[in-house]
Amino acid sequence: MNMLDLAEKREYEQFFFSEESLAGLVRVASDFRYPCLLCAPTLGVALESMGRRCRTLDIDVRFSGLGGFKFFDLNHPISFGEEYDLVLCDPPFGFDVQQVFEAVDILRGGATVVVSWYQSRLAQFLRVFSDVKPVGVTLTYRDKDIPFYDGYDVSKYGRVVVELYSSDPGRVSGLWG
Repeated sequence: MNMLDLAEKREYEQFFFSEESLAGLVRVASDFRYPCLLCAPTLGVALESMGRRCRTLDIDVRFSGLGGFKFFDLNHPISFGEEYDLVLCDPPFGFDVQQVFEAVDILRGGATVVVSWYQSRLAQFLRVFSDVKPVGVTLTYRDKDIPFYDGYDVSKYGRVVVELYSSDPGRVSGLWG
């Protein structure tokens, strides 16, 4: 599967990582034995193309050709009874932080957690994800001008800036490169 041939599905609030961010995330995820990639299907493509085992959970069935793909809806999160050592989540911008937390929490067990989140709703995010800290990495996406989701107030929140947070920020930062 060539991810460059895939168009982002805006109805899923889907934005694919830039080459630079994808390379950093590959370095991070490659340091774990069995990473779970939630809402980050292009990372699953990159890891599997390197022969790496991973679980890719996403609503976009275009990625069902991945060996580790399973359909996953953030609105109705379920556990697959697997043990991951990393749960990495790049949720759609419009999702409620509590909903994202519930999905990550169902999957995490004792895994390291890495979540991307945007600055405009950071206070709420840090209250809900109380065990994560900033990694010091700002993600970029293939589409440099990410359109704002419906209801996003640019005058109130400003430009969308997405940063990484982790339950083990030192390790993740050190792997970023």
